Amino acid sequence: MQTSKKNTFFPTGVGGFLRRRAIESGGIALITLATGLFAALATYNPSDPSLNSASGDSPLNLLSHTGAIASDLLLQSLGLSIPLAAAVIAAWGWRFLTVHSLKKFWLRLALLPINMLLCALAFTALGFAWTALVWPIEAGLGGFVGRLMFTGTTDLIVNIGLWPDPRWIAVASGTLTLMLTL
Repeated sequence: MQTSKKNTFFPTGVGGFLRRRAIESGGIALITLATGLFAALATYNPSDPSLNSASGDSPLNLLSHTGAIASDLLLQSLGLSIPLAAAVIAAWGWRFLTVHSLKKFWLRLALLPINMLLCALAFTALGFAWTALVWPIEAGLGGFVGRLMFTGTTDLIVNIGLWPDPRWIAVASGTLTLMLTL
């Protein structure tokens, strides 16, 4: 019996090498995305021209008009849960860059939006509990999504017959956020 040899164009081992470089490139792309997101959020200015604010001035955001629009839209919708998402994306990128894999990637990707929603709820509840806090966005610390979730959560707690204390809602949703993040 004769065994057939598989002829390939590339030498043995090149496929694995190219696969690792592609994964590393994806990691660099994720780290770059997270860094850009952090830069846009860190240099957010409520008076920058965006979809929410008309101004003839040039934006002060480090990423110009794109950063001003993106940071305003993200902070208005999900509030301070956005830096958590950026940190998670950067961690995934670092993992792809150094280890070349991320266990249960699809599960982690599916749980990220749930984690962000819980984080938005925690920040909204924190904003209601800590009333002396000054925040430039009217939607609150958790954005309008966090506010909607907070309203639904308090309604649910009232329907059960309990008193909705924002501090306990912040602690519970913050603990769940921490557990999902880790």
